[in-house]
Amino acid sequence: MKLVITLAAIILAVLFPAMAAYLLCSHLTGGLLFLCFGRVNVATMIYPIILAFWNRNILNQPLKVFFIYCIATFCINLIEQLFILGWINNYEIVIEIVEYLDIENTNFMLILYHLKDFAFLGWFYSILMPFRYSIWIKRIAFLLFIAALINYLFIEGYKGYGIFNPTTDAIFSFSLPAIYLRYLYKNMLNVPISKNSYFWISFGLIFTNLIGFFLYLIGDTLHTYYYPLFTKLSISRNGFDMIAQVLLSIGFLYTPFAKYIPLPENEDTQDQKTD
Repeated sequence: MKLVITLAAIILAVLFPAMAAYLLCSHLTGGLLFLCFGRVNVATMIYPIILAFWNRNILNQPLKVFFIYCIATFCINLIEQLFILGWINNYEIVIEIVEYLDIENTNFMLILYHLKDFAFLGWFYSILMPFRYSIWIKRIAFLLFIAALINYLFIEGYKGYGIFNPTTDAIFSFSLPAIYLRYLYKNMLNVPISKNSYFWISFGLIFTNLIGFFLYLIGDTLHTYYYPLFTKLSISRNGFDMIAQVLLSIGFLYTPFAKYIPLPENEDTQDQKTD
């Protein structure tokens, strides 16, 4: 019965954004369609947050970190959507910001997404990986965090989509879960893959970056010279994001099994005691 309820919930979680996108966005085109899909996507980001909050008392350290990551992702996306809404409706404070920064879009907010990925994904996977990997994850995440800030403030600026920050973010956000899944494949764990929270989270991150990886790499060129194609790819990425939120939610659904998955630091401690 529990399995049936779980499967039904997953199916509904997938169908909801699909139906919402069809009902709210099917009659729109171009930029308005892009904005509509973005709003539906933001709504699905609440999925993993709800499940993580439900299991908040049994979240271990890596899942707590990823819980914070999900909250940060939701908040940044929500702020961007509210800013766009204020811009469309000519809210005074938003118009003042637009005029002061001399901007034509919300590209100036992209730095928040990049810094979030470097900080929290680096933190998350540095906990999950053995020391020989985690030490380099921490160093690379820190260097990219600083480099992204410097690039944003002094080099490429905040008005354009950018090249360096999106490219490094794409490689970083795709590579970490891929490396972890390889590590998972090579190491026998006490919990089946199907009930491994970290597997579902990593799979979800890779899934959401399938198009995002390509979009980040050439997004600046597409945004400048082929905006209709950029819009279509961004809408497709939102669709992948919605499915990815379900995968992340499954990760939090299996939170009770996370305590049976030994973290590398615990394994190192046991090895030292054995020695």
